[in-house]
Amino acid sequence: MAPLTMLLKTLITASFVAFSSASHLPRSNLQVSPNPPCKSLTPLAAYANDGNLTNAERMKRGLALKKPRFGGRTCSTPRRQDTSATPCNPHLPLQTPEPTPEPLCTGRTGVIRAHAGNPSPGDPFLSKTMNAFGEYGTTSSLSGALTVTLCGDSGAFSIWGTNGPISDLPFLGGISGAVNSNDNMSPSSYNYAYVGATVQTANGSPAVSGDNSFSRATGNSRKIESAIWSLGSNDQLTTSWVNSNGREVNGVIVHVVSGTDDSFVFTAGYSSYVDMFGPSPIWNFSFEEL
Repeated sequence: MAPLTMLLKTLITASFVAFSSASHLPRSNLQVSPNPPCKSLTPLAAYANDGNLTNAERMKRGLALKKPRFGGRTCSTPRRQDTSATPCNPHLPLQTPEPTPEPLCTGRTGVIRAHAGNPSPGDPFLSKTMNAFGEYGTTSSLSGALTVTLCGDSGAFSIWGTNGPISDLPFLGGISGAVNSNDNMSPSSYNYAYVGATVQTANGSPAVSGDNSFSRATGNSRKIESAIWSLGSNDQLTTSWVNSNGREVNGVIVHVVSGTDDSFVFTAGYSSYVDMFGPSPIWNFSFEEL
């Protein structure tokens, strides 16, 4: 019986060790993701031109109403898989082009280099396209890069993405994460914000309800801040977030990779973020003037 008793003790000890090890695995192994498990996403191409929005949709987003147009049809992009939309007739008369809009802000114009460690010529750029969740990723080509105008050179300011994919969401902003416990950040919290497209918010303002690319893609309403950027030494762009009490908290940029897809978030509590979502590399953004 002694060998059987010893075998049972060995199996019990091994099971306890296995259970203890599993309880300390990164949460990423338990399939916790910064993005929600959305089964149905609205293609962002449906929002590529704000002219496709109805006046009711424009009012909901705080946009000016469209002026009535006469004497012809314009092409419209079907939204939300609307297969009943009539295809455009290329022989119908074209509308008079809209006037070129006034600049949303003035400042230095360039692109953003995304890199781990110090920047080098081979590092990718922040892309002018987004993933299915409405989050900016990277591109290796300058022609595919998001061109930006800095709306300031000191303190926290907004960045205007001049060739972004959604014309009525022109700012490179922060969108409060879907898994957040609240809309605040701190060094002891895993709370984070997606880097996506937003409307502009006031400098120094806490997160507010506002239109953004993540909410359009997922239907998940999130708060936003656009004045999250500051310019450091060597033109490095750093992030900050204003909490509901008015306190500004500095963050770090995290590169999120899922298969062939990539995106960025930023958080003030990097250690807690890693505990929640698993190993995630810190990256940097550097502004390069064109």
